[in-house]
Amino acid sequence: MNPIGRSKRTSISALKTISVAVILVLLTTMPAQAQPANDNCTNASVVMISNGGFGLGIFTSATFDLTSATVQAGETFAPAILVGGQNQKSIWYKFSLPTTRSVRVTLAQPGSLITAGDAGFAVYKTNSCLPTGADISTKLTPIGVFGNTFHPCVESGDYLVQVSGKASANGPVYITVETGQPTAAYDLQAQAYYFGTIPRGLTTQPAYNVDCQSIDDAAEICTALNNYQDYNKSTWHVFKTPAYLDYLGVFVWGNPGKVGIRVYKGDVRGTSYSSLPQVGGCDSINADNSVPGSKIFGCTELDPNTTYSIQLFYNKNYQGQITLRLALGGFGPTIAPEPILSAITPTTNNLGVLPSSPAGITTGRNDFLACNSRHSTHPCNPSLPANGLTVGGIKLNLSTFFIFTLSGTSNININISNVNPAGSCGPPLYIRLYNQNVSNSCSSLDPVNIIGSFFNASSFSCLPPGDYTMQIMGQDTIIPSDYTCPMTNLGTIFDMNINVKSIVASNKYSLSAPGVFDTINNVSGVMQSLVPGITYTSKVDTFGCANTVMPLDDNCNAAYTKTMYREFIVPDSGIVSMWSTGSTNMNYKLFKGDANSFAVAQNTFSYPGTISGLTPYTLCLANTSGPPYVCDGVKVCVVPGTYTEAVFGNTNQIGHTNQFQVRFDTLNTKHYNLATAEDMGDILSMIPPTGGTVTSATDHYSCKDNAIVIDGFQPCSGGYGSPGTKAIYRQFYLSGPASITINSMAFGCDYSPLTLFKGKATDGLAALTVMPSPWRCFTSTSMNVCSALPAGWYTVVSYGWGPSY
Repeated sequence: MNPIGRSKRTSISALKTISVAVILVLLTTMPAQAQPANDNCTNASVVMISNGGFGLGIFTSATFDLTSATVQAGETFAPAILVGGQNQKSIWYKFSLPTTRSVRVTLAQPGSLITAGDAGFAVYKTNSCLPTGADISTKLTPIGVFGNTFHPCVESGDYLVQVSGKASANGPVYITVETGQPTAAYDLQAQAYYFGTIPRGLTTQPAYNVDCQSIDDAAEICTALNNYQDYNKSTWHVFKTPAYLDYLGVFVWGNPGKVGIRVYKGDVRGTSYSSLPQVGGCDSINADNSVPGSKIFGCTELDPNTTYSIQLFYNKNYQGQITLRLALGGFGPTIAPEPILSAITPTTNNLGVLPSSPAGITTGRNDFLACNSRHSTHPCNPSLPANGLTVGGIKLNLSTFFIFTLSGTSNININISNVNPAGSCGPPLYIRLYNQNVSNSCSSLDPVNIIGSFFNASSFSCLPPGDYTMQIMGQDTIIPSDYTCPMTNLGTIFDMNINVKSIVASNKYSLSAPGVFDTINNVSGVMQSLVPGITYTSKVDTFGCANTVMPLDDNCNAAYTKTMYREFIVPDSGIVSMWSTGSTNMNYKLFKGDANSFAVAQNTFSYPGTISGLTPYTLCLANTSGPPYVCDGVKVCVVPGTYTEAVFGNTNQIGHTNQFQVRFDTLNTKHYNLATAEDMGDILSMIPPTGGTVTSATDHYSCKDNAIVIDGFQPCSGGYGSPGTKAIYRQFYLSGPASITINSMAFGCDYSPLTLFKGKATDGLAALTVMPSPWRCFTSTSMNVCSALPAGWYTVVSYGWGPSY
């Protein structure tokens, strides 16, 4: 029997003192109600979320009694809690989110012991005790009553829940944490963006925001990333490859930051990623708004006609707009990746005999530098080294070949242009031209036969007829540049154009053998003397590729290596007028002497041989112009004999034509001195009183210089400052004072300057006095009616200039 129990059955009046003593004993021996286990922040009760925190649903905490809860030293409260006076006791809970979730936190009690408004809670985003006001969640707001706080996008992390109340808040409480899938673009596998079948070039997904994306479970984490646990947001994207591709580039634009990428073979919209094979494992790229991050899949990494899924991972703190672009390269396999005749001949890369013309005919083809053109696929030294060829720091390890034939000597221009629809991003293509055909053994193509190597375009002069092979090379290294296309030649389609101009091997009149020159005035195979007054025209000649024997002279320019030879015979002393015309301005000279006879005597008919014995009769001339810049052809004073006209050229004149004209005149000046001056007589007697015109006879300047100084007056100069060395003398008489006009008349040439002297020429030099201006070196001078020349004799002298014997 319990004695205490028994004492309570006695009367109160008899046992009052005893009962008080008993009660005191009870008060001193009964222990006080214990504080709850989660009274302190460091002992916060964990709300367990299933699946390692990835679970979805409602998760309930343990129940704890607030009655004996206390407040820790330094503990702070949210403003809403302070306003409600719910800061006199507290207990703590905590939960963790490994990824973004929608979250609802609810404060509840199993009964109704605590009056509404006596308890509330605040959620802190931290795992540090004690949290401060700065740690209060910006998404889950504090609540001063029983109830809940909710946000559709709560970031991953550790959370502390502070449940607090007034002193009167005595009773049990608990919380629930409800997690849900956040709403975000392309967050779930079933919501993946579908590109469809990727075309060649660039394909862009519409921009989307990264904020509330999540992952489904811990297995999705890309462990290749540093701090990979923080990359707990992802988006899904699905595409299908076309029937052919060489590479595919994934480009990510966005706020600067690292982004993880993983590619699965298969469609995650209908099949879980966990059952799909990965392609290349997890990797990371750097997103940027100016230079995108990229991941390139090259040859054989992706299969054609196959669906793939991309998962992009973002840091838990990453927010902003993302643009995803896919760049696909490849048109088809390379047509002729090996220099093997039996493989090239049935294809369009066998160009056959290229058409040509003097103006040029272009032949065009296109081909691809595809995965099958890699040297490593079919190495064959020496033209296809397995490790490629390094030129200018670029490793060239892709090749295709063309073969063609030139039917004659030709100038060719080769141009290779990239026609990728997304633009030309790769390095320039490298071309090697072999003067050799291929055979059925790839090793027969020998670089020793390369006649030219160049990037993109080049010209070749004077290629001989024969077979040629062209190797076009690029690099398969893929260097990301921008969204248009990666820096690579892989997947390139290019146009190849060859323009062929037919060129003569050598000009016809090259003196490459006896008699190989153009004869002027050839009658029945015999060169005849020039007939005075007749203009003769040579045959047209075209400079060819071959260099020729040259005259032993400075030949206008030391760089000249080709000569056209023409010969003619002058029967008497006189003037030769020459015209040289052609497609370009060519230099030429006139020599006295028979170049053919000298070449035969010296047995020299080829370059770099020279012909000696020729005497230069002119300076270096340029077509119809040249010193002394006279009209009606270049004038040369000649004596009887054989003359050679030589036209000079070099590689710049290959394919250019030239033609020569010559005229011989035996002209002499009739009125060549004072004694033989033309006497025009009394001109006033020849015209009516009202006035008229008297014209002298026509006379010619000759090769003889006959101008003299009269009354101290020097002969008038001609065009370009040429000294006046030739003169025609005429005299006339005025029977009375007269106002006259004197004009210089010329036929086919510049007007000759005139000077008027008073006196009669035939009376001798002493009889002449030079008239003042304007009667000196004029071509036309008139007197007005108020002035007149006095009566008397006058002499007018016409001045000329030019070559002499």
